[in-house]
Amino acid sequence: MLPTLEELKEKYIELREMWNGEREMPTTRQFLKHHKTGIGRMEMYLSSVNEYAPEISAEEMAESFWLWTDDPSTYKQDGIEIEVDKVKYKYSVFAADAFNTIDAEWLRRNLYRKFWVKFDPNDMSAVKLYWEDRAGGRRYERMASPSVKVHRAIQDKKEGEMAYIRSVLDANKQEQIYRFLTNREIEWKHGTAPEQNGLRTPKISGLTGEEMAEVNLMLERRTRKYRNRSLAQEHKDISMMTYDEVQENDFQESEEFNYKKVVGKY
Repeated sequence: MLPTLEELKEKYIELREMWNGEREMPTTRQFLKHHKTGIGRMEMYLSSVNEYAPEISAEEMAESFWLWTDDPSTYKQDGIEIEVDKVKYKYSVFAADAFNTIDAEWLRRNLYRKFWVKFDPNDMSAVKLYWEDRAGGRRYERMASPSVKVHRAIQDKKEGEMAYIRSVLDANKQEQIYRFLTNREIEWKHGTAPEQNGLRTPKISGLTGEEMAEVNLMLERRTRKYRNRSLAQEHKDISMMTYDEVQENDFQESEEFNYKKVVGKY
C-alpha cells in the first residue's frame, strides 16, 4: 500500500531534521554531524556570517520593505488615520524633545495636509509620513506614533495620564495665544483692529486676568509701530501703491498670489 501525502510529508520532515542535526538518528541515538566541521548542519548555517554582505541600516530596510498606503490621508486635529487589512490605525506627530507631547508648531503648518503613509505590516508601532511634490515624487516629512488614549473616568486613569492631559491643555493655551497675537498683529498692520476704530477686542476665553495682561503687553510691543495708523490712512497708502511696490509686499511670499489678476482690477 502506497503511503499517503501526509505520511510522505512527515517522513520528509523527519529525514530533513536528522540530516540537519536537529533530531537523533533512530538507530544510533546520536545527532548527525557534518563530516568536516563535526557540528550539525543547521548549527553551521545559523552561526555563519557572510563577511562580504553590505550592512543595511534601519532606514534602508524601511525604504526597501515597508509598504505604502493605497491613497494619501489627511492629517486632522486628532492625527492621521490609515486602514490596513480592514483594521484602522491612528497616528500623531509628537515633539522630538517631549514624550507624548503634540508638536504644535508642526501641526499648525500641516493641518489638513495630505500625506502618503509608509508602514511595516509586522510592526505598526510607527509609520512614516511623505508629502507629494509637483513632479509626483514622495518626500519624507516626519515619523508618527500611535495617538495617546486617555480614560475619561478618574478612577480608570493610569499613571501619567493626568500629566499628559495638563500638557495638552497647556499646549492648547499657548496655541490660542499664538493665533491671537498673529491675527491681532495683522489687524493692526492693516488698520482694521477694533481699537483703531473705537471698539474693543474681547479677551481670550479661558485665560485669567493676569495671563491676559501679559498677552496684551506682548501685543503692544509687537504692534507699537502700527498704533498711530488709522484705517483711512491704511487705505490711502494702499491706493498709492504701484505694481513694483506690490511685488515687494508680503504677498510675494505666497505662491498662490497672482499679480496679473491684482493689476487687472485697476
